[in-house]
Amino acid sequence: MTDALYKVSRPRDDWTFEPGRFWRTEDWSFSDDRPHDGLIEDRVLYAAPLEEINIHLMPEDWRLRVWLDDEERCRELERLGFTWETECHAIVFALESDRDAIESSCPTVYAFDRAGFERAPTVEFVSRGPREAVSAETVSFAHARRRWRFDVLCSRDPHDLVHRLGSAGVGHQTQT
Repeated sequence: MTDALYKVSRPRDDWTFEPGRFWRTEDWSFSDDRPHDGLIEDRVLYAAPLEEINIHLMPEDWRLRVWLDDEERCRELERLGFTWETECHAIVFALESDRDAIESSCPTVYAFDRAGFERAPTVEFVSRGPREAVSAETVSFAHARRRWRFDVLCSRDPHDLVHRLGSAGVGHQTQT
């Protein structure tokens, strides 16, 4: 679908998605569905271009994404001891304790017409009103990994992982 935006959500009978409460920074670099001191409360529906949803294809637990689109970043990851499948565009790190739930999951991807969404200062788009999906597809997690070309690596200690990546200058995005 040309010019579509996408959202991963549980399967549902009603394809109308309502904006939800989020707290975010002024520049949208951080948002959460729980209040935080100093953050702006907002009501938005998030969606993203198809290539950006790989971090959302896993159950809603802690996950961290590193894009493999930069040679220096890939060298740093290798220096840190990480390996991945050669055809991948990204690595999504998850908690070791979530491995079974991730591998058995079947994400549902909803598509939306871009009309009514505005681009946030990030790669995401937001709508302040309800939007109805125009299509949906549920796939196995193995199929999702191949289709979106990402690898999953599991960590027992997410704080150590974030520290190691940050110390090495490896840019990443985190979802909770």
